[in-house]
Amino acid sequence: MDNINFDEMRLVRLSQEGDVDSFERLIESHKQRVYNIALRMVKNREDAFDVSQEVFIRVYKSIGKFGGKSSFSTWLYRITVNCCLDHLKKEGRYKYISDVGDDRMGTGVIENLRADETPESVMENRIKQDEIKKALKLLDSDFRAAVVLRDIQGFSYDEISRITNANIGTVKSRISRGRRRLREIYTELAQRGDKSEL
Repeated sequence: MDNINFDEMRLVRLSQEGDVDSFERLIESHKQRVYNIALRMVKNREDAFDVSQEVFIRVYKSIGKFGGKSSFSTWLYRITVNCCLDHLKKEGRYKYISDVGDDRMGTGVIENLRADETPESVMENRIKQDEIKKALKLLDSDFRAAVVLRDIQGFSYDEISRITNANIGTVKSRISRGRRRLREIYTELAQRGDKSEL
């Protein structure tokens, strides 16, 4: 077991014993990724923040039940996905706001230029990313979760299988079908020239 896992499991054990400082340290190392997953799934910064808080409340209440059959992070991200799906079901519709940017808050266009980029090319990329995000919100929630976890958050098939509690064949199928459907939606919207209505 490497030092990171050892330290994490020590913090888990101390958290289970009621050590609040250990719990806060445990959560600190995962809170940005939890928020990023929530943001990509619920598509609204305020809702993503609320979902993240709900995740940490659920984790705090149930950490005593964590038995270590999977890594803590896998368990945490499973709770995150479940909270996102609960939120989407409760909302009954998908929400989108136009200022959802990339995961790095506060980064401007000009100051992040590489030597071979122009402000125009950066803006074109941002517009394209924004359009893909708009198409992403139209995916069924299972497909969206799989695509977000794989293509945006970079989890392996095995990790996604453990996070979503689905076998690897199902995970691969959801990712493949989700990507295909995402391309179809994006193409349909591009042909209509009607993305603004989202």
